[in-house]
Amino acid sequence: MSPVVVTRPYPPHPGQCQAILGDEIIATHHWEFDSFKFSDLKQTRELMELLYMVPPMYHVNWKTWPLRREAILKHLALGGPLHRQLATAPLIRFTWLSKDRLVQRSTFQTPQGEVSITVNFGDALQADCPPQSAMVTGSISAPERCYRAAN
Repeated sequence: MSPVVVTRPYPPHPGQCQAILGDEIIATHHWEFDSFKFSDLKQTRELMELLYMVPPMYHVNWKTWPLRREAILKHLALGGPLHRQLATAPLIRFTWLSKDRLVQRSTFQTPQGEVSITVNFGDALQADCPPQSAMVTGSISAPERCYRAAN
């Protein structure tokens, strides 16, 4: 069994780290820091969860559910089907697509072929990827192919 390696993601953000087991990223932030913990990181976390195919971490109660419902359902509309199809797919490649490292691509291998998720963390169009968005390409059934992170 491969050792667990903890690294900092890029771009770096407080309260975030990556837990890596072999060639798989298994977590991108600590359970105490749910996907909405830091409002200035919400978009980045949404996109990281899609890029690395890790499930979001939501802390919800009766008071916060009405406030978070729309954002959660929007994210799960794409993230849910992707996770169902890629949960057991190995991560076979990771690529930086821009010099500033704000455009990144992860590629997974499914029985049907390769599936790539390209994320642009920047505020401008780069590598044919809109700002603050994730694009899905390859052999996968997805309800949408381009996801814009919510403000």
